[in-house]
Amino acid sequence: MRDKDIKALLKSTMESQIPDVLSRIDLQSIDILDAPKPRFNAIFKERFASIALTLIATTMLIVGLISLGRTPNNPIEIPMTLTAEKTYSFSAISSSTLLNAIDLELNQTQNMILLSSMMNQETHMKQRVALLNPYFNMIELFISSDESLTFSDPIASTLSGYTYQVSYEIVSLNNETATYVFHYNETQSGDETLTEGVLVLEQQSFYLEGTKVVNGEKTIITTKTYNNPLLKDLQYVEFISTEVANTQWFDYGVYINGDQIESAEVRLETIGENLRIRLTYEHELDDIEVDIKAMRVLDNGIAKIRAEYEYQGDGFEEKGSILVSVEVDPILNTNEYRYEITNSKGEKDDFMGNRGHHDYGKDKDHSDDEDSDDDHPGRDNKNR
Repeated sequence: MRDKDIKALLKSTMESQIPDVLSRIDLQSIDILDAPKPRFNAIFKERFASIALTLIATTMLIVGLISLGRTPNNPIEIPMTLTAEKTYSFSAISSSTLLNAIDLELNQTQNMILLSSMMNQETHMKQRVALLNPYFNMIELFISSDESLTFSDPIASTLSGYTYQVSYEIVSLNNETATYVFHYNETQSGDETLTEGVLVLEQQSFYLEGTKVVNGEKTIITTKTYNNPLLKDLQYVEFISTEVANTQWFDYGVYINGDQIESAEVRLETIGENLRIRLTYEHELDDIEVDIKAMRVLDNGIAKIRAEYEYQGDGFEEKGSILVSVEVDPILNTNEYRYEITNSKGEKDDFMGNRGHHDYGKDKDHSDDEDSDDDHPGRDNKNR
């Protein structure tokens, strides 16, 4: 059979034997679905959504922590600055506490101080509390009950021979009010402002000579405070205030017989509504450094100074805290400091210290001084 005949037979058979299915299909009833997408896209979307939720949660947590850090429970440290007039008064008052330490150093040897402080010693800090005692005198002066520095604005001086005065009032740890008054004259010499003044406490006078220089954004005030004009170049305290970009710090140098024996840097700052004093102390002869952060606290209703310290010296390093309170010596009937020291290991020590001249300045009437004390530096010749 020829190929032509075979094809004709197949066609005839297909048409007669295979049913007409296509004509019976209702095309309108058929739903055409989209082709399925790869599984990779679905997995990617699921993972992206999970990562996005994690990032959002993490961001919210960070924002929450930052907000928490700004609450009163963890307030920001803000540097405190003083005007020039108040800086001079601050210098005179604080330096006078260190001048008393000079008298102490001259009247008893370093070995006697160390021997008394090393008895029954548990902490390394106890050995050096005697050296730091004058600085705690200073700290108490400037951590008052209202946690602020209550200097007055300058007014006309009530002490003959001086033009201005600035007063400073404190409430001490044993709840006694004291007022310190700094009297001074001010003159201009070229780019420098010269200040000479006196702080009168009881029958003792502390003299101050100072200069102020402004160099661009930096303001530097330098003072020299002494209580004996004949020994002004031998026993004195040098004070330098440096202010840059609303940050001020104070450097002290204590001199005995013309040689510097110790130095300290002090910064003032507010923590919330509280004043904190940061002090770095260095002893020039014994290679000792102590960093202190001190605030006034209430402990069972009793005002105290709480200080965190870091001690380096004598081949040792130590951290801990000091709680300072005022107690009455039952034998001498005088107010003394009691230091309660606890280091980071839990070791404890007690130490008793002198409160310096905290009995001075208690709202005394200094009218007698106006007529009797005519040798203060800084007085105009016409007023002598």
